[in-house]
Amino acid sequence: MDFHSSRCQVNNPVEKVEKVEKVELTIRPMRREPGELERFARCFARNGSPKRPEMLAWQYADNPTGELFVDFALAPGPAGDLAAIYATLPVRIRIAGQVALATQSVDTITDAGFRGRGLFVTLARATYARAAAAGAKLVYGFPNGQSAHGFFERLGWTTLDPVPFLIRPLRTRYLVERLKLGAYARFVPDLPLFASLPPIVGRLGGRFGRRRRIEPVTRFDERATALWHAASGDAVVAVERDARYLNWRLIDKPSEKSSERYDNAAVVEGDRLTAFASHCVKDKHGGRIGYLMEALARPGERGALRSLVSRALADMTRQGADVALAWCLPHSPSYRVLLAAGFVPFPERYRPIELHAGVRAFDASLASTVADRARWYLSYLDSDTV
Repeated sequence: MDFHSSRCQVNNPVEKVEKVEKVELTIRPMRREPGELERFARCFARNGSPKRPEMLAWQYADNPTGELFVDFALAPGPAGDLAAIYATLPVRIRIAGQVALATQSVDTITDAGFRGRGLFVTLARATYARAAAAGAKLVYGFPNGQSAHGFFERLGWTTLDPVPFLIRPLRTRYLVERLKLGAYARFVPDLPLFASLPPIVGRLGGRFGRRRRIEPVTRFDERATALWHAASGDAVVAVERDARYLNWRLIDKPSEKSSERYDNAAVVEGDRLTAFASHCVKDKHGGRIGYLMEALARPGERGALRSLVSRALADMTRQGADVALAWCLPHSPSYRVLLAAGFVPFPERYRPIELHAGVRAFDASLASTVADRARWYLSYLDSDTV
């Protein structure tokens, strides 16, 4: 199973590639005008990686920062077809207590007929220059093994490896397959592995009595912003997970299937949120995968978060997920809660794909800070593919 694939890459060529004679290409930024998203979608579809128009609109037209850092290489002709795209996702990021603009490298492709001309590097540099001029402090992303060398060797990125995968098997068949014991699969019944954790919050009781309860979140408000500020602790570099961002990322994101939408829940006490968790289950790459998108709690509230994680795992099991995945760095406040819930570090040799993490600072004064993995906060909210 391929549990996570990064779009931070140059896509593989289509089966039949006819090189286009060298023609003069136009390099320019993507514009906020009719037809631009259609050009974007046509280029990816033509190269075997179709994208839904509503997803492109959500990501680039409706991004809550209001910024657009995408560069095109246009081939000549009335159709204005794209020879290459370098697209980044603008975000607000906290760096040493200050919130600033940053950008995440996501959609990158060179049309099959225009490869070998250095368009990836040309467009990336153009995008970075515009982002830096607009005040962006850094670019970061999660390139796969095919594209990582381009970022680290040609674009000046610094590695933040390894990507902090945690894994929680939910069915026995998964363990047999991951340990490459397929010959014995017929002897092993495919049974659920999840046993619910003791509900520290669970029902309306607990040490806080009836003031504390678990509620679904249908829209985030300033209580979520306050929870993030309290929960993020000593994180020095982190995408700002305020209410506006959470609504855009977890509520407003288009979904092909209603069953694959995010399930968001919080422990509510009085007029504040004590803890919050989000998860989803998706049919991806021939398997059924549960993703723990986020897990946050106020200091001293591990019990509340543990109940939310237990709730998420129980729901993933009910939906038939084979495995649960999370991203969480060892220094993150929620790390011990996830370990207690049965998550363990996912050994790189068993991961289905090679995935990397990296960053490049545009502001030289921040280079050493953002290059320090121990200063980052990451979760699956930072993934651009889930």
